[in-house]
Amino acid sequence: MEYTYGWENFDPYSPGFRETVLLGTFNAIQAGLEVSDVHSGSNALWISEDGETATAQGFVAWITDLQPQDEITVSCFAKSYAGQEGGGVRMWAHYTYDDENITSYAGSASGNDTYSTPDEWTELSKTWVLPYATYTDGQGIEHPITGLVIEVRPYSAVGEGGFVDDLTVVVPETATVAFPDPTGPAICVGGLPQWDLDNDCKVSLSDFTIIAESWLQCNLQPSADCGL
Repeated sequence: MEYTYGWENFDPYSPGFRETVLLGTFNAIQAGLEVSDVHSGSNALWISEDGETATAQGFVAWITDLQPQDEITVSCFAKSYAGQEGGGVRMWAHYTYDDENITSYAGSASGNDTYSTPDEWTELSKTWVLPYATYTDGQGIEHPITGLVIEVRPYSAVGEGGFVDDLTVVVPETATVAFPDPTGPAICVGGLPQWDLDNDCKVSLSDFTIIAESWLQCNLQPSADCGL
């Protein structure tokens, strides 16, 4: 099955579009709609690095209900900001293990080293094959890997970034593909705050509850050393 997407379902005059143009983020990134410099149609995505932390990511598609050895091919067009030197924008991905939770990170799936340029729209493309693998969560529970989140990444300096348009995803018929939707839940713009352990974009009592659950937990071997 082939799916195409280009942010055409967004109204650039809606005051809330900025919070839903991505499915999620990692580290400090800013994003919005671009209506002037587009590859096709009337809208594109713009993203930029917004903090000192490297590898800021914007999630642009989430493929779930995958089986081992399923093949996923993704392409998009990207263009760096005018006058920008360096890497621009590239495409990457990571695995998930819970098809109801996009934050269920299960390891990097890598990507490619092709970056956008400021001179023209560059096609970025990558094919992944879902591995026979499991992910062990923080409670020691093993989960089969069933999802793949497609990321677009600015290079690695504050203010760097560019535009992304005409995303194409080719997957098996049994897979499910999600794209950003203006009616979807707001994302945590700029990345999760430090100590936001439950990924709800704020530090609250629920985060302290998570900390308290493992308070003074000691895994030293031999266990007698825990009393030192």
